[in-house]
Amino acid sequence: MTLHNLACAQSELGLLSQATESLREAITLLADAVASDHPTLTSCRDRLARLLP
Repeated sequence: MTLHNLACAQSELGLLSQATESLREAITLLADAVASDHPTLTSCRDRLARLLP
């Protein structure tokens, strides 16, 4: 959750590469710990998809 929130803040500040990294790290950690449809994991994936070209 902390990495998700950090990525949100980074994105709002225009720090898109850092936000992308934070989301990727969050997804990596969450993928092994929660169900694939967990709300935070889903949000991380959605946000990352919006940041990538």
